[in-house]
Amino acid sequence: MNNDENRLSRPSGRPAVWSFTRSNDEICPSRPSGRPSGRPSVRPSGRPSGRPSGRPSGRPALWSVLPLDSGLLQTRTIEWPTVALFAGSYALWVTAVYAGIAGSVSTVPAVLAAAVAAYAAFTPMHEASHRSLARSALLNGVIGRLSGLLLGAPFLAVRHFHLEHHKHTNDADRDPDYWSGRGPWYLLPLRWATQDLHYYYLFLRSYHAQKRAERLETVASLAAMLALVALAFGLGYGELALLYWILPARLAIFFLAFAFDYLPHYPHEITATQNRYSATRAVDSALFNVLLFGQTYHLIHHLYPAVPFFRYRTVWKHQREELMKLRSESIPPPRAPLPLIAAGSLAAPRAPTIQTAHPTQGAAELDVI
Repeated sequence: MNNDENRLSRPSGRPAVWSFTRSNDEICPSRPSGRPSGRPSVRPSGRPSGRPSGRPSGRPALWSVLPLDSGLLQTRTIEWPTVALFAGSYALWVTAVYAGIAGSVSTVPAVLAAAVAAYAAFTPMHEASHRSLARSALLNGVIGRLSGLLLGAPFLAVRHFHLEHHKHTNDADRDPDYWSGRGPWYLLPLRWATQDLHYYYLFLRSYHAQKRAERLETVASLAAMLALVALAFGLGYGELALLYWILPARLAIFFLAFAFDYLPHYPHEITATQNRYSATRAVDSALFNVLLFGQTYHLIHHLYPAVPFFRYRTVWKHQREELMKLRSESIPPPRAPLPLIAAGSLAAPRAPTIQTAHPTQGAAELDVI
C-alpha cells in the first residue's frame, strides 16, 4: 500500500480539507459541513484526484507533495498573523498621526508612515474578502470593513470586484484589475493612481446587477466617509484629514495597483480561461515576500485563494519540485514591464527566466532571485 493509500485508509477526525471554491473551482480549505462529500475522490490507482470525477485535469498533482493532514490548505479558527497585521496597521497609523500632529516628527515622514499603514491594512481586507482570515464570517466582515477604512475603500465593493478579477484574470472586458495593465506605458502611473476610481465606475455601471444589500452598504459607506471629510473641513480639521487620511490612502492605492495588480499579471496577455497557470506569476524571493506580504507568490494565491498569505511561500516550496517536473518547455524572459526597469534602475540581480509547464499539466513560474 503506497503512502496515498495509507492516508486515505486512516480514520479522519478532521474537517474535510478538500473542497472547491464557489468562484473558480480551486482546491481550498473548508469548514466541516458534516457531509462526506468533501472527501477526495479516488482514481482506479488509489490516488486521490482532488477534483470532481469527470473533470479533466488542469493542475499539477498537488496531493503528491502536500499531505492531506498538513493543514496548509485549511483555514484555522482565527489566523492570528493576519489579525496581528491588522492591529499593527492601525497602531502604526495612530502613531504616525499623533506624532505628526504633535510635531514629534516632520509632516513628510508622518504621512509616509500613515501610507505604509494603509498599504499594510489592505492585506487583512484582502484576506477577509476570501474568508481566509478566520472561519467566522462575522470576524472576516468586521476586520475587512475596518481595514478598508484606512484606504477609504468600501469592503463589499472591493470584495466583489476582487472576486471578479479571480474569475476573469486578464480578460480585457471582464477583469476589473485589467485597468492597471492596459494602455501605453507612460499612462500606467495614472491608471495605478485611479484603480479604485475605476472600481467606482464599474460599480455604477453594474449597480442593479449587484445584490441589493451589498450595493446599499457600499453607497452608505461612501456617503459616511464623505460626510467625515466634510465634517473635518467644517470643524477646521480639513488639512489634517487630507494629510493623514486621504493622501496616505492615495499613495497606498497607487503602490497596491502597481505591485498587486500590474506586476503579478504582466504582460496581461493570457487569460485565466486560456491557461490559469500562465495568467499569474510567482517570484521566488524571500525579501519581496516580506515587503509584498506574500504576493510574490501570487500564482499560489490564484490557485488556492483561501490559503492565508503567510503560507503562500510554504505551499510554493512544497509544490515547486513537482511543478518543475511537469514543465514541458521554457520560454524567453518577457519584455521589461517598464522602460525604467529595462534601463536597469529597478532590475533584478540577474535576468528573470520563466519556465512554463504544458497548458494542461503544470504551472508558470517566474524565478527572479
